Amino acid sequence: MNTEATGRTPAGTPGGRRWALVAAAGLLVVAGCRATGSDAPSSTTAVAGSAGLAVGQSVPAPAVTLDSVSCSSAERCWAVGTAGGAGSPPAIVSTTDGGQRWRSVPVPSTVAGLSSISCSGPRCLAVGQASGSQPAGVVVASSGGRAWRTLGSPAGATAVVSVDCTGPDQCQAVATGPSGLFSTSTTDGGATWNPGGALPAGLAGTGAVSCAAVLDCAIAGWIPTGPGQATGAVVMTADGGATWQSATLPPGTGLLHGVSCPTITTCVAVGTVTTAYSNVLPGQGLILASTDGGRTWAAQGVPATLSDGFAVACPTARVCVAAGSQWPKGAAAPTGAVAFTVDATSWHTPTLRYLPVPLSALACPTATQCLAVGGASVSTVLVPPAPATPTGHTFPS
Repeated sequence: MNTEATGRTPAGTPGGRRWALVAAAGLLVVAGCRATGSDAPSSTTAVAGSAGLAVGQSVPAPAVTLDSVSCSSAERCWAVGTAGGAGSPPAIVSTTDGGQRWRSVPVPSTVAGLSSISCSGPRCLAVGQASGSQPAGVVVASSGGRAWRTLGSPAGATAVVSVDCTGPDQCQAVATGPSGLFSTSTTDGGATWNPGGALPAGLAGTGAVSCAAVLDCAIAGWIPTGPGQATGAVVMTADGGATWQSATLPPGTGLLHGVSCPTITTCVAVGTVTTAYSNVLPGQGLILASTDGGRTWAAQGVPATLSDGFAVACPTARVCVAAGSQWPKGAAAPTGAVAFTVDATSWHTPTLRYLPVPLSALACPTATQCLAVGGASVSTVLVPPAPATPTGHTFPS
């Protein structure tokens, strides 16, 4: 299972309001950090305290806006996005030391944009939109992270928006087509793609697909219910994407942006309690959990500092990390936020000094270390070790 998770919403959809918000909050650019093609040291801009740790860092200048991140180990990670703001060329960056130093990687000329990346071992797939006059999906792959080549694209895809690989050769992807969102899968590392089923009509604002196993995957988003209003949604498959079913969520569930399923029975979804998608409103974060394969879901307590959850990654059934935004008192724009649990029940927030922009995606290569990205900010999150057995001990919020 890939532990990458993202709350990215394709541009042009109603959920794209969050990305305008990130752009308005600004990019973190550190003076003296140049994109020369060689390793560029990151600069620490924030530190944090007792229950966990989040450290804001830069990626190679001038600015790389990151949308998705994936790690094959605690040291080796890759991220994709754009080499600047909206409309800029696509970018791939990599690290071999856990995020302290990043290297820009050449992107094939066939790529117009990249939205998601998933790595299993040293092999990675990245997906997005192809260059050319007609909209088309694109898939690129690398076996070592530096040289990327273009593979076959799913038939009928105008863009590939998300991918999750459960092994070097087996991946599930979500694509857009003339009729809406549909799933597609590969068993040969992306060389060929098998058509899957259509996602439920009206599903919007989807985050990254999360697969606990080859056949079992989930996607979070929302479905409009009226002008400017929507209800959260989680759709799941148990047959490798051939068919998708909508989970039954608690009444009044707000917008959901991300889901992670570390096992076929355990899933966690994150978002906000608000049901308005047409306006940017400070709100309260929402965390839902299921322990029966998505048949039933229950809300969990959310730290007040998490106003909206954009992504979640669960490296184990008991350890999960959520990333998103918070609205400091009196602030005109949101900043980054992190929450974590080590017992699958109680959620806590590391002591953060400052994360300049909302965090939109994260990857947890181990149960005690994650990387979260947002704008041009990369944040390292250290989670305290989980108790071997439940003890009733709680960590400071």
